[in-house]
Amino acid sequence: MAELFFQNLVNHRPEVVQKATYENLQAFYRYLERAKQHLERTRFELGWTLLGAVVRLDPPRGVRDTASWRAQLQQMLKQPRLLLRSARGPALAPLQVYAKGAFVALQAAPQPGVEIEVSAKGAGRALRALPILLNDEEHIQQALADAGPVWIELVEPADERSTAAIEAFLDEDADKVYEVVPGEREREAYAAVRRIGVQERDPERLALLLTRLPRTPILCMRPNTYVVECEMRAIQALQDQPLAGHRPLIRLFENRERVEWPRLSPPADFPGWQVLTREERPGTREQREFVERALRTPDFMLLEGPPGSGKTTAIVELILQLAARGLRVLLCASTHVAVDNVLERLKDAKRPGGPVLAVRIGPEKRVGEKIKDYCLNRMVAKELANVRAALAEVSERSAGQAHMLEALRAEDGSETLNRILLDSAEVVCGTTIGILKHPDIEGRVRGCGVWEPVFDALILDEASKTPFSEFLVPALLARRWIIVGDRRQLSPYVEEGWIETNVDAALPAASREEAGRALLDAFRLTRSEDGALLVASESEEVRSIYADRIEELFPGEPVVRLDVGEPPGPLLLAAARAVVGTPAQLAAVEEELPLPTCAVRLPAGDELQAIRRRHQARAQRRQEDEESWSKSVTWRLVRDYELRLLPELLGGEEGTSVAQKYAREVELLLPREDGSSMFARVRDNIERVRRVALPSILESIQVGFDPARSARGRGFWSNTLALGLTQAEKEERLVSLRYQHRMHPDIARFPHTHIYGGELLETPDGMAEERQFPCPRYRSRVVLLDVRGQETSRRSIANEAEADVVIEELRAFATWAAGVPRNEPWYVAVLTFYRGQERLIRDRLRSETGQHDQQRHFTFHDGDRRVLDVDLCTVDRYQGHEADIVLLSLVRTRSPGFLNSPNRLNVAITRARYQLVLVGHGPFLAKQNERAPLCSRLARHLKHRGYVELRY
Repeated sequence: MAELFFQNLVNHRPEVVQKATYENLQAFYRYLERAKQHLERTRFELGWTLLGAVVRLDPPRGVRDTASWRAQLQQMLKQPRLLLRSARGPALAPLQVYAKGAFVALQAAPQPGVEIEVSAKGAGRALRALPILLNDEEHIQQALADAGPVWIELVEPADERSTAAIEAFLDEDADKVYEVVPGEREREAYAAVRRIGVQERDPERLALLLTRLPRTPILCMRPNTYVVECEMRAIQALQDQPLAGHRPLIRLFENRERVEWPRLSPPADFPGWQVLTREERPGTREQREFVERALRTPDFMLLEGPPGSGKTTAIVELILQLAARGLRVLLCASTHVAVDNVLERLKDAKRPGGPVLAVRIGPEKRVGEKIKDYCLNRMVAKELANVRAALAEVSERSAGQAHMLEALRAEDGSETLNRILLDSAEVVCGTTIGILKHPDIEGRVRGCGVWEPVFDALILDEASKTPFSEFLVPALLARRWIIVGDRRQLSPYVEEGWIETNVDAALPAASREEAGRALLDAFRLTRSEDGALLVASESEEVRSIYADRIEELFPGEPVVRLDVGEPPGPLLLAAARAVVGTPAQLAAVEEELPLPTCAVRLPAGDELQAIRRRHQARAQRRQEDEESWSKSVTWRLVRDYELRLLPELLGGEEGTSVAQKYAREVELLLPREDGSSMFARVRDNIERVRRVALPSILESIQVGFDPARSARGRGFWSNTLALGLTQAEKEERLVSLRYQHRMHPDIARFPHTHIYGGELLETPDGMAEERQFPCPRYRSRVVLLDVRGQETSRRSIANEAEADVVIEELRAFATWAAGVPRNEPWYVAVLTFYRGQERLIRDRLRSETGQHDQQRHFTFHDGDRRVLDVDLCTVDRYQGHEADIVLLSLVRTRSPGFLNSPNRLNVAITRARYQLVLVGHGPFLAKQNERAPLCSRLARHLKHRGYVELRY
């Protein structure tokens, strides 16, 4: 059947194209299939605390008839619009009301001993009450056990790299969680008695509204596999049933040397610009050029834009031009903020014929306040009520009107209007994950119908964060693809558990565990200056695996096989790099074995106890941690990918040596290529995992993924998706935006020179005047506050001294802002690379502001006037945002950690409009030229210019 589809699409040798397409896509399919199996075996667990403060409302002093008072309070608490106000302060915001026991959950604890007023609209005069704070867990359990729905706050995991658990709990499809009982068997963990329903979620506060209070301190949930299933279905559709509109997607898998990409269509009459009207503005020419080419492309168009370069404006202009031509657009991005930024601009755009009809797919909770009216469910509810009311008022309805009114009054009336809105919308938009709730996609995943392209164009923003498999789902619904982003900003989020599962599967199944241990033990031997490897096993295959691998890595050094040949002499044993034999054979020569051991692999039991104890003592002294072979390979693959830009940015040996450190270690962890051995396909399998899991669709098409190492994958990766478009093809299909309109020129100087090579992120004339900032606290617009604190890593990575300085700077900003007249508060972003530091600063901010219910958004006041709005966030979550002032806590003082990632550093230092304040250990940062060279250059650049200020 698939052959017929390819014969209809491809004129020359369709069977070759079909095979290339199938094999390439199958690599993605198998990766996702194993990822799904990994998810099905995974159980996400998180701790929780009660959100806010629970108080019991008692009669105030002087009330004699307490029974009457309690009856009035009961009625008051049942009212929908309850208001609580402290006699000595502002209103107290209730999170949840439990009328039965006179309990209220407040966003923050009230002042102890201070009475409050309880009132509700239409419920008579206010009542005075005395709030009694319940701060004992047992009392809270007793009070709320049967009280009904309760808000809880999730406790973030300490692991800096794992956000999967938080995302799973906040998933819109997650409608239940389970109580975790220690020691409980797996099959009992999801019993009905442990199940708690999820009624609502608040992602900003990491909060869930549960149907009841949990009885255990840990909750768990099953991961949602729907996203993976969508991607797998899309891959199968392109393998088995590609349509004419999918022909350009098929070209991505054909040999790059032989594939022919069609030319752009000739320029047509242009009706006029909608938002790109200022031709003299720096950057407008490039934006217009992008729009014109995007209208003419028969397949792909790429827009490369550094921070603040006007990518969103160009997207808005393109959407307006497409809509003016009667073409429909599917708009996607990796984050909600990117989608909402475009929608906000579309909302404000003036065009002949009225505003663009746009529909937003996705959960309302994660959509910006100004955009909620575009959400599909809200639009359907509003239009359903309007149309029903309008038709009901028609005294003599036509047959069509009567039929429509009957259809809209039916139970599936909302579904009918839902379909009408989606089919008539000029723009349908959502995140690459949220758009999977589009009815057309849900239907295709259920196996209903073919993936017909119903949109004329897909515009993918923030494409540097979108892997190919995630791109493919919405891509199948479009006829051309506009890919927008910046490959020097954040890369796709990598779930290391998925990669680890696939890396593990690269080894032969029959001896996977033993082979993995052998490869890992041999690798550890390469990192040890002294010490031998001792292996005792009854399996001849295991002994051969170890011996062969050591001989590969250490040619010419003695590897003693006690099970082969003549017994060795004591001198040879003492000098051996490895000694391999059966347990009995090692026991026979135990006294003559090498004393220092790098690794020991012994069977369980009482044999060879002296060797075991001696090695364990040595391992404890060296603080060695046991990790699997697949985990060892996985995290090095990820780190190697994170450093891939360094040779391009730094040039010469400096960038290459740092970037290739992890690649060299992966080489040592992998077996040699030998067509006759059991490891013949391992390297190819790992290379497929690397190329499937790591790159974005933008990087793949713009420059290719690691083309310098393309030979490693043989001819399998000799296509456009692996190597990128040729230079000639990019001449037509790539436009780069040169100018930035966000930052003061001093802030843009370093990334312009050292990250964009002096070619992009140019600052136009006049930006210094636009970004005048009268705060006298710093001598320059970029400053490093040299804080000589120390990082701690007991639970997670943090730096208390830097957290204290951040709060001190916020206080100083607030004091200054209070004396400066301004219509709007200054917007400050407090950023860090580490969640541990984010938690530490959050605790400080809660204490400083008294806003104990907040996770991310805080405000500083001067009386009733708001002077600072503060957002606390990790760098990874802040791409797409900008702020007036950025405070960046660098944290590290022992090893550079995430500071050596050029993509992360670029995002961190390009968010500020007026002032960028770095907080870190100056001498430590400057010395990291070998481990974090770009960060070291930044520190030395600031010191050279005199932009470093001491803060002890």
